[in-house]
Amino acid sequence: MATADALHDAAVPAPGFAPAKGVVARSPWQHAWARLRKDKVGIASVLFIGWLFLSCLIADVGIGILGALIASLALFTRARELLLPVLFLPLLVPLVIAAAGATNAVAGSAHDLVQYRNYCLFLAGYAVLFGLVAYATFEAVFDD
Repeated sequence: MATADALHDAAVPAPGFAPAKGVVARSPWQHAWARLRKDKVGIASVLFIGWLFLSCLIADVGIGILGALIASLALFTRARELLLPVLFLPLLVPLVIAAAGATNAVAGSAHDLVQYRNYCLFLAGYAVLFGLVAYATFEAVFDD
């Protein structure tokens, strides 16, 4: 009976993945991590993807909070199908502009991290502001 260590050492490459001669590949993720450690450009791209992911995450939270607030405000109105986009889209514009600015600050040629930080702080502040407004108006909105 083979032990787990023996099976691990005798790993077979994944289908479609051919390592260099004399290299035992345990998984594509381990190969990618080894490539990132060897290559400085790879580490910069991981940071780039991380910064983009962070700005998208903050913008997504802000859009979710804002959408939930506006939808709850328009819930008991007669023309909610008309009122929801009329209220939601103008309040969404600053979030979209800030998310695009944060993306441009990271992906642009300048790589301006101060500008990126300012855009992310704006996105987070916008999400917190409308989160507090939603928290403060919860009783008034759902009081029937």
